[in-house]
Amino acid sequence: MSNSHCVEISVSDVRQQIYFASSQSGPGNPSQSELGTTFHRLIASLLHSSEQELSTIFSGSSIEDWVAEMKDLAYRKELGPYLVDHAAALHGRGAAVLDLWTAVGEATRWLAELFWDHRQRQLRQSSHFNPREFAGWFRNEVPLRLELTDPNWRCPVVLTGIADSLLTLPQGRRCVIEYKLGKTAPEADLCQTALYHWMLEGDAVDSLAVVSFLPEKSERMLDGSNLKETQSRLKTLIGKLANVTKSSSSSRPSPPQTTPTPSSRPHLTPTATTQQSLVGIEKLGKQLKAALVEAGCDSTFVGAPILGPTFVRFTVSPARGIAPKKFLGCGDLLQVRMQLKRPPVIQIGASITIDLQRPDRQIVPWSSIELPVSDPLHGCAKVLVGVGIDGKLQTADLADTASYHLLVAGTSGSGKSEWLRTAVAGLIATNTTEQLQIVAIDPKRVAFHDLQGSPYLRRPVVFPGDEDADMVEVFDELIDEMERRYAMLEGCSSLAELIDRRGEPIPRIVCVCDEYADLMLGSASQRAAIEMRITRLGAKARASGIHLVLATQQPSRKTITGAIQTNLPGRVGLTMTSATESRMLFGEPGAENLLMKGDLLYKDIGDPKRYQAVYLSDNERRAIYSGSLVAEEV
Repeated sequence: MSNSHCVEISVSDVRQQIYFASSQSGPGNPSQSELGTTFHRLIASLLHSSEQELSTIFSGSSIEDWVAEMKDLAYRKELGPYLVDHAAALHGRGAAVLDLWTAVGEATRWLAELFWDHRQRQLRQSSHFNPREFAGWFRNEVPLRLELTDPNWRCPVVLTGIADSLLTLPQGRRCVIEYKLGKTAPEADLCQTALYHWMLEGDAVDSLAVVSFLPEKSERMLDGSNLKETQSRLKTLIGKLANVTKSSSSSRPSPPQTTPTPSSRPHLTPTATTQQSLVGIEKLGKQLKAALVEAGCDSTFVGAPILGPTFVRFTVSPARGIAPKKFLGCGDLLQVRMQLKRPPVIQIGASITIDLQRPDRQIVPWSSIELPVSDPLHGCAKVLVGVGIDGKLQTADLADTASYHLLVAGTSGSGKSEWLRTAVAGLIATNTTEQLQIVAIDPKRVAFHDLQGSPYLRRPVVFPGDEDADMVEVFDELIDEMERRYAMLEGCSSLAELIDRRGEPIPRIVCVCDEYADLMLGSASQRAAIEMRITRLGAKARASGIHLVLATQQPSRKTITGAIQTNLPGRVGLTMTSATESRMLFGEPGAENLLMKGDLLYKDIGDPKRYQAVYLSDNERRAIYSGSLVAEEV
């Protein structure tokens, strides 16, 4: 039966469903995703080492030599550059970085031992040792696909996924390997591996392994012959998730309100509205496929497209012989052939994703989101960033070392000022006036007029250029408050510890500036004075509960100096005018292809991720700013 009459579902969808079900009663916790991504990338890099790199490793006379060479290679190729590029974001996360390094040591030893054993077997069979054979012996990031049918289903289901590694053992046996960095749900891990075994049955896979680094190595071997019952239960679950059982209704089952699940994605839970969208998405998919072939980027789709409020994400796997980096150069051709307003955002990670503008773009209204929970004593330090393609609200935690200050950039019309106003509204809605104070700086005099008179203001809105608006004085007052609080800390490492010790709120101070570059238009001496004070606050104010949210239309080296780059780790990038500006903020292009009106990238640790800003109406904003609307949790 052709794929047009099939429903596609991914292994990750099934695993996530099982994870959320098991984590309510079990001890499993998701790993730290960004460090986990780095760990996966590091292993993939080792397994795709060049012949020269392998020769260096294999020149050692003992297995300890191999371990040392492989660990050194892992650091030079991946871990070292990652630590340097993300030094500011990783500040204060020493324990997590140490765990990652321990896991790298465990993983390199494990791989070296596998390589050593394989070479010994090869040498026993013949006197010749060929390092190139490792490419076929140990495959990484293996795309898998399986069509499932059932008499009780209305149509087949195509199960797709990417196995971390596939190892060929002696006598032709195969072993599926999944790497897990951090504690997860064992039930979900087992089911995920069982699905991969099922998808590879035709390749004589008779054993499975889940290798975890927590950070020490933990290896669990599974006999494929004992998984039939598990696979039968998984098939029932797949039928329900794909909504193909004949007894089911025409609409997908709704997920529990208390637990986010993969079924909240449009390709699993289409409503009357998204059913119409799916027709347009299918057309987009066909156009994209044809355009990629024309660009010399022949590929296959991995899983179903994911529908977000702003864009549709297609995940593709390049055909054999097609370099992943080639996809980065085909954006302009895709824009022309598909008649897009902007080139698609193309990103390469564990897979290649291509984001195309949704035909019926949606907004994310304020009323549709669930605000972060507020603590009765501490309040809430989380800034609303936006809603991701999975429907979840992303926040930037000012109490976290990865996002204690934020740098925001976006051209006129991108939604930068609206994002700032919504960020302020989110903080006000989740805090009392005893827990939060706002310092608002409005160089263009249009962003924060509604804040005038708000009980949350530490001082009236600052309009640079007014006679009484001495910007140096504004920042000096914040520095004085910072030093006063440091004197109060008396051994406490953070504002939260001080609040706990005192048993009473101390307000978190958030300084928001709509157009930071305008402050730099004065004399050279004034510009130097302001930059020096911002740098001092950026480097030291976090522990005292004082935070900076600085925005600019045009990020450049003149306004975003090295000190600003280092001390403002959280980055929010809306649409920019050029790839150069995107690189200034994120170290890579991409923001120049965003779709305006709140479409944004957010980065704290790891690669930038895409979100849609929350839409806050004028009336809602005024009510929140005045203090008449406050979250029920406060």
